[in-house]
Amino acid sequence: GDHRVIGSIIGTDIGGAADLGNGTGVRVSNSSSNLIGGLTAGLRNIISGNFVAGIALSNCTSVEIRANLVGTDPTGATSLPNGQFGLIAEKIKKLSIGTANAVSVFNSPTAMQLRDVSGNGDGDSTGGGSLKNSYVGLNLGGTVGLAATVNGLIIEDSSDFEIGGASKNVFATITSNAISVLNSSNINLSANYIG
Repeated sequence: GDHRVIGSIIGTDIGGAADLGNGTGVRVSNSSSNLIGGLTAGLRNIISGNFVAGIALSNCTSVEIRANLVGTDPTGATSLPNGQFGLIAEKIKKLSIGTANAVSVFNSPTAMQLRDVSGNGDGDSTGGGSLKNSYVGLNLGGTVGLAATVNGLIIEDSSDFEIGGASKNVFATITSNAISVLNSSNINLSANYIG
């Protein structure tokens, strides 16, 4: 546990512009207290152009994913999607995606798929897992669609998870479903922009 992935370019050339993808960019399994990304441009990861997924998580506790560019170039302006998923996560307790202090970008055919994700287990979605301050299907400025996202967020078999709130998310230019909630309980969706 206690792993950090920060300030990295994963799946592209060293300039972050050309697709030289791996199967999966970052995979974390059977671990606790993990941090991917940070609050400044220097700590942010560029995770793009990978064949299957940008980030894949399984069987973890306490994962923070902060202010990354997943599926774009380093400017956040040009689409460079991962092949299937920006983020795919299964069996995660206390998953925090995004931060109030810096925007995250997700741009891939399925931007995020979360399965069996839970918060604290106390029935309080605001104190458990969360997705906040993320642009899904848009550039870093939130002004231009990137045209790669078919499904924005799929969350299933999950509980105690907050989407939006004080730090809203923006879902736009998504060709199928912006947000899908399936077979889940205590999922709190509020103050998101869905275009």
